[in-house]
Amino acid sequence: MEEGILFLCIAGILFQLSLEILLNFQKTLQENQVFLLGSGRGGCHSFYNRNILNEKKTSWYGSMTKMLICYYSKTGTTEEMAEEIYEGAKEADVDLEVDLKMVEDVDISALPEYDSIVLGSPTYYGLPSSEIKKFLDKSIEHHGDLDGMVGGAFASSANTAGGNETTIIAILEALIIHGMVIKGMPKGDHYGPVVVGEAEKDDLEQCNYYGRWLAEFTEKISGSEVV
Repeated sequence: MEEGILFLCIAGILFQLSLEILLNFQKTLQENQVFLLGSGRGGCHSFYNRNILNEKKTSWYGSMTKMLICYYSKTGTTEEMAEEIYEGAKEADVDLEVDLKMVEDVDISALPEYDSIVLGSPTYYGLPSSEIKKFLDKSIEHHGDLDGMVGGAFASSANTAGGNETTIIAILEALIIHGMVIKGMPKGDHYGPVVVGEAEKDDLEQCNYYGRWLAEFTEKISGSEVV
């Protein structure tokens, strides 16, 4: 009987000590913004410090989310699309700073400062313009730095089946290699806004919707704890 009581006392003491250690450990994790990421394969887990993972994504901790809309335009159509996407992003009910720039005015070194990058181009032989391709080539210096950002694209062409979708997909392929997050639209222009010839009212409305939709999605992604 006495041995049983002694065993229960020792077990109680050990339980109390284990509980205190666990609570202190949990407090330490919270103070250092560390989270536990579980794996469905084999039950493996890893600890990640959010401050280290997101040192370049300060928007996750209070700073304003930033979006870059970058484009090249020769006749003005792609520029008109970019401006409407810009307006849509500004109209979204999110805390978002939006920069609208022609591709030649973009500072490549500033790309990691953004949470979302949207590229627009006219179609040349089914592909983006040389200016946009040059931009993407230069962006290689930040390979890995754009991982987890939101990406998007839009395009214009002179005629139907002129290569709008292949132009958009070519841009998105490059953004995917950067590790960026791409989300298709279930309605409207699924890959991104396109215009054939001159922009009509419906085209601009689609661009505006895309800007608002992408701004809201960017806020969701930039506010996530795990990317």
